[in-house]
Amino acid sequence: MDKMAELDFSSPDRRYGLIVPAPQLQELLDLCRAAERLETGGVLVGYHSARRDCAIAKAVLLGPSDSQRGGYWFMRGVRGLHRRLIRYWWQQRQFYLGEWHYHPYSSAQPSSQDISQMQRFAADPRHPCPEPILLVMGGDPNGSWTAEAVIFVRGQPPVRLLPA
Repeated sequence: MDKMAELDFSSPDRRYGLIVPAPQLQELLDLCRAAERLETGGVLVGYHSARRDCAIAKAVLLGPSDSQRGGYWFMRGVRGLHRRLIRYWWQQRQFYLGEWHYHPYSSAQPSSQDISQMQRFAADPRHPCPEPILLVMGGDPNGSWTAEAVIFVRGQPPVRLLPA
């Protein structure tokens, strides 16, 4: 297999970005393959660039054991997630960046349910991230797949991140 490239997204004004390095992209595709025809998802963990204009995803966490999924839906659970995120912070200074999920053999375009959930996360002052990112993988993880990313800035409309 050829060396896989990273995913690199940026907002049109370059204020926001997301990089998913090749190892984490490979892990995402492996998790999508394992899900077969069911949606799956989880959390992106990492850090921001020095200028805070780009999130770098250094870990891809599968949804906790209380997550639920079906052929056309996914609800990420919470069991043990807080503890895992605290561990990433203390051990690696990495933190919650947002969510990822997989639309099997379908479009990577976020659904209206995906968007409304992320808008609730961004609007909730108790949520640890005022600018959560949603990364959606779609298509066939064994070949023809696509990815879309959106950032949800508290108090603003969602911003689609474009491939850089």
